[in-house]
Amino acid sequence: MSQHLIIENKNIQFKLEGKALTIVYPDRKPASIPLRLLKQITLLANVELPAHLLHKLAQQGIGVSILNPRSPQPITTCSNHQHLDYQRREKQYALIHAIKTCNQASYSLVKAKLRSQNQLLLKLAKRRPEYSAKTLLAVKSIQAGLPSSEFNSSQLLGVEGSAARQYFQAYGRFFNPSWGFEGRNKRPPKDPVNSLLSLGYSLLLSEAEQALQRVGLDPAFGFYHKTAYGRSSLACDLMELYRTQIDFFVYELLAEQTLKPAHFGYQQAACLLTKEGRSRFFPAYHSAIKPTRRALQLTAHRWVALLMDAPNPSWLVKEVA
Repeated sequence: MSQHLIIENKNIQFKLEGKALTIVYPDRKPASIPLRLLKQITLLANVELPAHLLHKLAQQGIGVSILNPRSPQPITTCSNHQHLDYQRREKQYALIHAIKTCNQASYSLVKAKLRSQNQLLLKLAKRRPEYSAKTLLAVKSIQAGLPSSEFNSSQLLGVEGSAARQYFQAYGRFFNPSWGFEGRNKRPPKDPVNSLLSLGYSLLLSEAEQALQRVGLDPAFGFYHKTAYGRSSLACDLMELYRTQIDFFVYELLAEQTLKPAHFGYQQAACLLTKEGRSRFFPAYHSAIKPTRRALQLTAHRWVALLMDAPNPSWLVKEVA
């Protein structure tokens, strides 16, 4: 079974010994992991990683993500998942300039996202029946905002923004008031719920980028999210279909007290996980994300198949978990 290696300790050295990765700790015995068992390495501290080893990891398809623990984003990922079939990207580049196709695909994507938000709210309401009535009102309100016909991208952004405010207002009811969640905020996140959402979304975006690269699509050129400096627009399109997986994961982390208030701290108004909090978060994340990771990859494969066969505006949401 493939493993996701998370490194939080400083002054660790990585070495390649045969077909295994050796981790040399300053204060305990070295550990060795066969490369065939590794899927991903996440670094949260300064380590020694030789260039030839980084090259070997890339050749083996083992991604290396570098995350600043004092900030939930951005995440730097080193990987070698680029597909050699340039025709896939050629077709993608041609389609992003087809306005009608982009508008129709964007409409389908936003509709699917709002549907997944409603499904999560109803799922949470079953756990907290006392909020059922208010949740149903929120769901009806979000559904009422869904356009009955195709909108252009700018109009859809307004629909999505309005639905998001209603969604997070309803979502926030399921958290204990002591968590201080009063709606979505970021840059920086000001409370534990928003801190976890920001970190989770950043990790999900990285997963989406890798899924797209593996099948030969360019994560930078999207259909709903337009091309912008420093943004992986197609990866943003893909992750929209699975954001609620992160929302539910965050809810469970706090509801089941995997994380407690003591696992968070504040730095310059930003609410961030402590080292102990991170040691609890990442194992839980990498256990919970496995079904979503498979779904991301399946969706990316479906996108390519439909894109290369007979592009249809509904292809963006052909497969939604």
